[in-house]
Amino acid sequence: MKSSKTHTIAIMIFAIFFILSCTNEDIEQDQNANRKSIYYSEEEIVLGTKLPNPYNIDNMKETYNDLFASGSITEPIDVKVTDLYVRFLPKDSLDLKFLYEEKNLILFEYPLDYDIEKAGSYYHDPSISEDEITWLYTTVKPDFEFPSSMQYEVLDRCFIPRDEGKEGVLSSLDILEQKAFERVGLLEKFQPEESDTKGWFSGYKPKGTFRVYDTDLNRLEGIKGVRVKCNLIVKCAYANTNENGYYSISTKFALNPFYTISFSNTMDFTIWNNYTPITAFYYMGVHSRKGHNHDLYTNSVGWSLSTINNATYDYYTSLCFGQNPLRIPPSKLKILQLKSESKSSASMIRRINDLIYINSPNPFKDLMSSIYSIPVNMLLRLVQSGLPDITIGAKSNSSKSIYSTTIHELAHASHFSQVGSYYWSQYINYIITCYANGLDTYGNIDTPNSGICGVGEMWGYAIGNLITKERYSLVQSEQGFYYWFKPQIIYKLITDSRTSLSPYQIFYCLTEDITSHQLLKSKLKYTYPVVSRGIEEIFNEENF
Repeated sequence: MKSSKTHTIAIMIFAIFFILSCTNEDIEQDQNANRKSIYYSEEEIVLGTKLPNPYNIDNMKETYNDLFASGSITEPIDVKVTDLYVRFLPKDSLDLKFLYEEKNLILFEYPLDYDIEKAGSYYHDPSISEDEITWLYTTVKPDFEFPSSMQYEVLDRCFIPRDEGKEGVLSSLDILEQKAFERVGLLEKFQPEESDTKGWFSGYKPKGTFRVYDTDLNRLEGIKGVRVKCNLIVKCAYANTNENGYYSISTKFALNPFYTISFSNTMDFTIWNNYTPITAFYYMGVHSRKGHNHDLYTNSVGWSLSTINNATYDYYTSLCFGQNPLRIPPSKLKILQLKSESKSSASMIRRINDLIYINSPNPFKDLMSSIYSIPVNMLLRLVQSGLPDITIGAKSNSSKSIYSTTIHELAHASHFSQVGSYYWSQYINYIITCYANGLDTYGNIDTPNSGICGVGEMWGYAIGNLITKERYSLVQSEQGFYYWFKPQIIYKLITDSRTSLSPYQIFYCLTEDITSHQLLKSKLKYTYPVVSRGIEEIFNEENF
């Protein structure tokens, strides 16, 4: 039997990851009762054979010398080391931050000089323990300053031609690149279908559109703001999609590259996958050097990632920018997709600087809980930078369900931006106390310190319902209306003609001093006296 101390710590750690959780299972059971799920599980990439590197400096020099001697190339090309093919082994999330955010490297979880035998959405080097971060592969310039605190390995020295000239015009760099592939036996694998009379292939800059299917609107929409990566062995380039899912890469490719969608968004958020703090991706294989178009349906492992991505992008653009915006969620927001879960959370745990512990009506138990919380908080401080801000349960195959849940959690993230760490730590303490005492996630109106949770969840559910109603043209979205904190209060304050407050006007009042329904009602009435009577009536109708 576990000791009470161990049990308490286990409760706290477990509950934190389900903090502020909400579930859509009750709705989905009705909507999907007769719908056969074709949702694929996450699968790991399986590597094939190791490929020779055409861009190896020695191979490129020998290729150029042969071409120049034969007269196939007449112009001089300075073939020297332009890039280093390297791999990094980050030891923690700070190392990841350095690589992703500070250096903005084009990182791949899998080695670039291997064939892919089986596509998937993640890869973990079998020589690395599963509870550690795997090797990350990329190219860097020869003068790159390698961090002394991080393990790395230079795998090859390369000359990588980067022709950004006119498309469709055969250049000397195109010829050099193709001949280098031919020398190592890879030309056939990557060559385009068409060629000119000389048998050479002119370079093109890949462009195209990626879309995701909305199961409830029955239409395809662009995957917004994601990074599209092209790599031809170790030659890497990328571009971001616009709101229509269109991308255009500025580097020419004379042969067909690999394509990957990376869920690092232009709106300053990143989606993680598979419980690791590494940017989620969707690998698509080799396609035309001119570009690739691809539509993601529910049978694709990238479908739910794209749905979460678009919901987040829409939240930022529709509610956090423009006139009267809500506070934007914290910078570099990290969202973890949980594919086998229906529950979601906005713990913001990576941002919390205050003590987390279980409250108790018994003073002695409260003291012991505070003592037990010390190792928990010490552990959190060590690992919190590698934890997500938000988790999204993506078990559903309904776009509306995932979209609504994502908006709900982002509304919490904006609230956090306004009220800060101490307020949110009290929110967390309330939830884990409810969990430890066997209560419902949100407790009830009589649970001590329920006010912060009531205000926060009222806001989250109301905004989730509001945006879902607008997007999906529903008569009304009533998720969470049965909870004791009555999110329909805020919903009515926005939609009822007696008040017609904007989301911004309500959010303006959700400051760190608002810890109950009564305090919110008083502040709203004081701030907007013209509709004070309507505010009072709407709160009273729900017995607040």
